[in-house]
Amino acid sequence: MDFDLPEELRLLKDTVRKFVDRELIPLERECRPEGEDMPEQYIKPLQEKAKAIGLWLLDVPLYFRSFAAKRKSASRRPSRMPAAIRRE
Repeated sequence: MDFDLPEELRLLKDTVRKFVDRELIPLERECRPEGEDMPEQYIKPLQEKAKAIGLWLLDVPLYFRSFAAKRKSASRRPSRMPAAIRRE
């Protein structure tokens, strides 16, 4: 029986690990020594970095991610997507 991860999942695992090691852990040490909430000024840049490397909305099916991107660029009205899949 083969228990190795498929290549795609291995790449995802490596990408997540690098992101956590390089971006999150240093900020946690600096900003959250006692486990308090992350200061708001750090959250948006982290979100943008996660989007840039493909780690944003991983739990949302690709169809809804592309739908949300098109909807957001086509209109300034709030999305009518269910709150469970809407993230901004």
